[in-house]
Amino acid sequence: MNNTKFSILKFVFYFYILYFLFTLAGSNIIDYNDISFKVILIYSTYVFFLLLGISIGLKTPRLILKQKIIINNIELLSFLLVLFSFSLTIYKLSTVVEYAGSIKKVIETADDIRWKFIKREINLYPLLAGYLTGIQHFSFALMLVLYISRKRKIYMFLAVFSFITAILDSFIMFGRVSILFNIFLLTAILLINNVKIINIRNVFIILILIYLLNLPRLIRGSFDNFSATLNKIPIKFHIPNIFNIFLVVFVYYFSSLYALDAYLKEDHQLTFGKQLFLPIYNILGRIFGFQTASLYEVPVYIPFKYNVYTIIKYLIEDFSYLGLVFIPIFYGIVIGNVFKYKTLEFIVLQMFFITWIFFTPIYNIFSFGSYFVALLFSFFFAVFFRIK
Repeated sequence: MNNTKFSILKFVFYFYILYFLFTLAGSNIIDYNDISFKVILIYSTYVFFLLLGISIGLKTPRLILKQKIIINNIELLSFLLVLFSFSLTIYKLSTVVEYAGSIKKVIETADDIRWKFIKREINLYPLLAGYLTGIQHFSFALMLVLYISRKRKIYMFLAVFSFITAILDSFIMFGRVSILFNIFLLTAILLINNVKIINIRNVFIILILIYLLNLPRLIRGSFDNFSATLNKIPIKFHIPNIFNIFLVVFVYYFSSLYALDAYLKEDHQLTFGKQLFLPIYNILGRIFGFQTASLYEVPVYIPFKYNVYTIIKYLIEDFSYLGLVFIPIFYGIVIGNVFKYKTLEFIVLQMFFITWIFFTPIYNIFSFGSYFVALLFSFFFAVFFRIK
């Protein structure tokens, strides 16, 4: 597999510039509150130190990794990973159906079920089952790498099956994150291999993916074409209803800096790593009996309710403004080191870090337990294993 032309440094630089420009452009469509110079400076600081960390990581000497465990039958392992992920998802779905009484009731009460999960009013399956969902994300990334490197249809079939599993998993809490994570993984492997994304066939695929991404939300809203959401948003001019799905995606992904601005105007207590390292905190809470935490965020008014704040909010909330310096540098050094290796195993890990970058405008995705587990799987796979 050839990824010599892909530059992680250039990708990160252009990604954050484009994200900021699209965010500002959104104010021509939506009557957002203004973004202060303070937020622009904070955003620039975060990006600068992340790029600095990546530059340092790329220039440090490569470690020689010896005595790796050889995987002789990757095809069998792939099949078992995908089968396990699918079986786990079916098990979790069955607990939701049993709780609601029928599949029809699940669909009818989708929004209520989602909020009960978020507020932890229901706990239908063991915590471990939720964490092990990360195997699905890992297996999907691995299937994509194997297909592109070996051109065998079995890996394409397994990748598609794994993606279907992610869609089914999204119907447990009727959220979009699982599907979006897999879409970003797919985008990552295309970027690494310099595959041309924009062509007529791929535009059609992108439209399908956008619809699938929003299918859980459509079900929650009884297929209202997002009117319940968009009626609350001050849109400056009439936009035909056919574009509602694109507008909802835009609002979801490009409103976070406005929310961050509103968040920073309030007083908050430091959480000292609890937000960034929430899976570890919650595991320790289960072991030692102290109260676990949730990722649910209280919304702000921008001037509509919105509760997505970028990874920057996590950095400041955990470590104050110093978190904008040493945490991005640390992440950058790790990323820079990972992208010095060209093996199949490390390309899987590279996909996860590109996906992390895609998510940083809205979340620290590895603060979610299953995605943290997926990262751990990809890390140990890259460092300790080699595909024959």
